[in-house]
Amino acid sequence: MEDFGNVLRRKADEITDIWIRDVQRNIASSPTTSITYEAVRHRLPRILDAIATCLSSSNSAALDSSISTQPNASKSINIRVELGFDIDEMLREFGILRTLIVTALKADFGAGDISNTILALLQVDTVLNDIVARAAQRSTEYQLERIEPMHRELIASNQELIRLVQAQKDNAAHLAHELKNPIHAVVSFSAILIKKKKRLSEAPADPQELKLLERINDNGNQLNRLVSNMLEVSRNESQKLSLKIEPIDVSQLVTKVVDSLEVEAIQKNIELRKDCSCAPAQVNIDSLRLQQVIVNLVSNAIRYTNKGSILVRCYGVDNDRWALSVRDTGRGIRAEQQEKIFKPYVRASQASAYAAESSGLGLTIVSKLVELLQGELALVSEPGQGSTFSITLPLDMEQN
Repeated sequence: MEDFGNVLRRKADEITDIWIRDVQRNIASSPTTSITYEAVRHRLPRILDAIATCLSSSNSAALDSSISTQPNASKSINIRVELGFDIDEMLREFGILRTLIVTALKADFGAGDISNTILALLQVDTVLNDIVARAAQRSTEYQLERIEPMHRELIASNQELIRLVQAQKDNAAHLAHELKNPIHAVVSFSAILIKKKKRLSEAPADPQELKLLERINDNGNQLNRLVSNMLEVSRNESQKLSLKIEPIDVSQLVTKVVDSLEVEAIQKNIELRKDCSCAPAQVNIDSLRLQQVIVNLVSNAIRYTNKGSILVRCYGVDNDRWALSVRDTGRGIRAEQQEKIFKPYVRASQASAYAAESSGLGLTIVSKLVELLQGELALVSEPGQGSTFSITLPLDMEQN
């Protein structure tokens, strides 16, 4: 019986011509790749010679030497990968090659010993599998080579974006700090002028002039809250918030906040009430952060309530927790908006209606501060019926 390897070498040109036609037909159906006849023609003989060498040898190490000792075979794989052919396309081509080899050697396989035929088929598959494995490895390496520079560029771009965002935040925080002093001066001086006008006994205050002064004072207070909110968001995002936990009287704190906002409620003919009859006698918490939460919740309730009342309640929940709620009779919040309103610059109503009055940061700050105070925030609202914001907090807050 003639050696299968020699038979394959004799029929190599015939196999190559048929394979080229089939592969070119396969390539023509792929819009993503292109390759010349010469590029196809010159890489196949090395692969066929590697298979023939394996078929002619009984040495189990023949496979290792058949490809590795022929650098052009590996080079053809590299070129194929770099031309843009993916591993699926190469698998189809090697499947065509296997079919052609088996067909070309069919008569010789039939005339030989069955065990030798099976061994020869296994050797053909082994060589082709080795080539496919090399192609897959090279394809992976090539993709990684292409991705690595892109990855480095993305990292550099991301670092630059982080730097620019942080610079923007720092600039905004610096500007807010710079605005605090002149705003405080406007608020203080307008308040002094209002008191002076109201106390003049020799001549009654001009109502129009007094109204303008009150408007200056109101807008100054609103601007002050806006700047404070910007600073609070900036500190929170920069992880610069610090807590000063101390025992406080919740009822006194709520009274202080309600009294400070009562004028705004009266101007809208809204009844602002408080109920701390069931409040705990003392809690350990950061009084400044808690005051910010209450101020933002009550201010938000006043802003979105045109008639009716606002009730601020504080009460015990159990041995370890207490709660504070702010209920209003305002316009309410639709269900699909209730999760969004805690995000920055989101308002419950149309932006045009409250663009001058609301920064869209109040509830964002409330959410972040409640989390910082180890509490939970809940909202119950119905359009046209009002809203109730409730926070549940520990009686004895733990120092982190």
